[in-house]
Amino acid sequence: MNETHEGWSVMNAGAHGFSIVCVYTTMAEQKRQIREAGFECEAVFDNARGQRVQDGVDTRDMWWLHYVARKI
Repeated sequence: MNETHEGWSVMNAGAHGFSIVCVYTTMAEQKRQIREAGFECEAVFDNARGQRVQDGVDTRDMWWLHYVARKI
């Protein structure tokens, strides 16, 4: 199951014999989806360093991002 769309994709990951399906997206697209769901994104953190990630930063070397959001 591999799908590519504007701003996101769903792909079988190579780990565990390609048995994991992951959704890949950009930080901007994820924040858009968070807003669309009725939440406000208050902060984004890099999982490896635990540092806050600012808009416009190149995130390609970051494996996961953690989003802090609250219901509007």
